[in-house]
Amino acid sequence: MNLTQALADEWSSDGIRVNCISPSRTATPMRTRAFGAEEEGSLLPAAAVAGASIQVLASAMTGQVVDVRLPYTDPSKDSELVAQP
Repeated sequence: MNLTQALADEWSSDGIRVNCISPSRTATPMRTRAFGAEEEGSLLPAAAVAGASIQVLASAMTGQVVDVRLPYTDPSKDSELVAQP
């Protein structure tokens, strides 16, 4: 978290935004190979992580760590995270 915030602060004058996506256990083929089948609904869908990443990329936020957890909450619905015009 501190690294994300420090880099965001350091590079903001160059127009570079730095954020961190921090997903919980995510359903991926690599995880299935490593751990086998897990209880349905116990893993975050990979599409949720992708969706959160797209929302962060499309926003003006910087220096944030975005937790993507079950139950999944869309960060674009959080007025504290979404840049206001």
